Amino acid sequence: MPDEEIANIRTLTKGIKYAMGYKEQDSEKLAYLILDMANEDGRIVDITLETDERSIFYDLSEKRVLGTERDETVLGPGPKVGRYWRTNFWKIEWRNIAGIVAKAEAPEIETEQTVYTDGKLPEDAWVRTKPALPDGVKAGASGTPLFR
Repeated sequence: MPDEEIANIRTLTKGIKYAMGYKEQDSEKLAYLILDMANEDGRIVDITLETDERSIFYDLSEKRVLGTERDETVLGPGPKVGRYWRTNFWKIEWRNIAGIVAKAEAPEIETEQTVYTDGKLPEDAWVRTKPALPDGVKAGASGTPLFR
């Protein structure tokens, strides 16, 4: 379980860093705060948050690092019987975080693009050519490749 905890804190730290643009140290502090407050399901009871913490959680929610959930319970015997008791939670969105980290750490792929600034394409832009067949492959009567 310790390796899992390290992976989670590292993943959450990176997710916060990439999503919010925070420094590594600030992201790690916030990740520890979130994990300290979360229960075993990765949920945090909203009522336990201070105003500034809730504000940060809303920001993290906009970046899809955290999400929200709500439980409803019908109250039993007593003066408020039959009324609903609602509990709001913040939930760590591990799949979204993994996507944020993967996207941020993916190598950049450079593509070559030709820009025609004069609005004209070259004469051969729409000409189609047949691709060359690989070595050892002959074309049949219908033009489909035949293999030896």
